[in-house]
Amino acid sequence: MADTLLLGRDEQVHIQVPDLPEPLVLFRNKDALGIRHRGKLFVNGKAAQERCLLGSHATVAAGDVTLAIEPVLSRLVPA
Repeated sequence: MADTLLLGRDEQVHIQVPDLPEPLVLFRNKDALGIRHRGKLFVNGKAAQERCLLGSHATVAAGDVTLAIEPVLSRLVPA
């Protein structure tokens, strides 16, 4: 991901999501990942403002679309 990742209906988004009523933008902040959305937005089950920062684990719901944010391990851990 560069500085932003755009999800939405039209052809000029990074990821097409036909069921998303308004575009959803994931963006990098110096300390965290953030989200912007003009429609109803819920983060971890609670109503959120149009723009908010996400924790390392977050569930985001916008309309009928839900996505999860999870950390990625930077290296493989031996079994």
